[in-house]
Amino acid sequence: MHRIIVFLKEEFIKVIPAIIFFAIAFNLIVFTDNLLLHNRQMPQESYLTATFAALVVGKFLLIVNQFGFVNLFPQKPLIYNISWKIFIYGSLALLFRIVEKLFDFSFEYHHSKTITQHLANLMESPNFWAMQMWIFILFIVYVVACEFIRVLGAEKVKTLLLGNKRFSRN
Repeated sequence: MHRIIVFLKEEFIKVIPAIIFFAIAFNLIVFTDNLLLHNRQMPQESYLTATFAALVVGKFLLIVNQFGFVNLFPQKPLIYNISWKIFIYGSLALLFRIVEKLFDFSFEYHHSKTITQHLANLMESPNFWAMQMWIFILFIVYVVACEFIRVLGAEKVKTLLLGNKRFSRN
């Protein structure tokens, strides 16, 4: 029982940075989407959904990073792994958003032609692509940060960002 608790604690600690990053990011996306749609009453459920999605994405990224195909280029310059991961995560995010909308439309409309038409309209929507660009840029930031932390080490990155008390000029 003790090993299970230790394992869960370690897994939770590993996923906290991703959850925090994506919780902030996804809530900014919801805010932007509401602004683009001129939605004066920003529903609280949207923010709760975005926060829940951050929990899912954080854990999903932790799981996906364990697969060998995600880290194809560990010995090459960082741009290889960064580009590859951005491609994977961006493609999966786009696919997930399309499937999510298809799922929503299938409950709302029961005729396949209507579902297809609404999906086609969505794919032509500038709002859909604006949100997709937001997500893509956020994955770029996340992947670049993770790759630098992987190569330099967490302590070195902390020192570079926050400084080292031994070397600070007070």
